[in-house]
Amino acid sequence: MKENKAGSYTLKELAAEDRPREKLLLQGAERLSNAEILAILINSGTSRRTAVELCQDILQETGSLRELAGLSAQELSGFSGIGPAKSARIIAAFELSSRLDSLSPESKTLISSPAEAARLIMPRLRFLQQEVFLLIMLNSKNRVLQIKEISRGGLASTVVQPREIFKVAIKKSAAAVILCHNHPSGEPDPSRDDIIVTEKIISAGKLVGISVLDHLIIGSNCFLSLKEEGYI
Repeated sequence: MKENKAGSYTLKELAAEDRPREKLLLQGAERLSNAEILAILINSGTSRRTAVELCQDILQETGSLRELAGLSAQELSGFSGIGPAKSARIIAAFELSSRLDSLSPESKTLISSPAEAARLIMPRLRFLQQEVFLLIMLNSKNRVLQIKEISRGGLASTVVQPREIFKVAIKKSAAAVILCHNHPSGEPDPSRDDIIVTEKIISAGKLVGISVLDHLIIGSNCFLSLKEEGYI
């Protein structure tokens, strides 16, 4: 195996049987380890570690794919051999997986309880390290029309505006909406900001004729419904 000009070892320079890309094509993606799949994404290692070895180091340090999925670009760039480009590839891969989980049942899903709504969006929110506000838009029969991201960051700092919410809801011809956001702490208890923002959005919804059915707060594999708690 030779060192390239940049001082790192690429997957192309590994023996054929050690190349994750070739292994995937010959044997199927399910035969690859987590480190091998990540190695395909980052493509190259460092002067001391191959791409696979580098990914093994990262997984060992983070402890699990779940923890890795929650890291920011800045945190990923803190690992040896991982710069902005490689960080972007890793984050993009996790985001695609999250979107696949949340989008696949959207257009046909009937929402009849807070638990059903939470199951729909929990895969997309529960591992994030920053607050993300999502809007579930429903038709008159409570079937999901679309799930739309409205903002990122804490509700107080991003200032979720009712006009932004109802602009997309009206465009989609939604009859009702469910507000959703996560708490990176893992605890779904509502903050004062959560309650104030909810009240503002409910009031605006009455003016435009779109019902706010609930506001779900997603924690670590758990959720809280402001409707069930008596806030709505």
